[in-house]
Amino acid sequence: GTCDPAYRYAVTVSDGTIVNDMRESSGLVAVTGKVDGSGQVKVNLSRGEQHASGSGKLSSNGGTGTWTGKSSTANCSGRWEATRN
Repeated sequence: GTCDPAYRYAVTVSDGTIVNDMRESSGLVAVTGKVDGSGQVKVNLSRGEQHASGSGKLSSNGGTGTWTGKSSTANCSGRWEATRN
């Protein structure tokens, strides 16, 4: 789709819960999600009418998955990649 592919979001995973990492994030985008014991992840991001959801797998060093999104004018989808800092 026509969504911008260059977004990056800093998140924290603690006890299986995904939230914005406020040390590196402006907080303008709400990030929520869960990681189960096997590393399966489901995450949602939203800002106003724009939202995206993703799923995939995390390991101790990072992870990959897919996402779908909707802006006020477009639907799009792609792949995401996570790295551990």
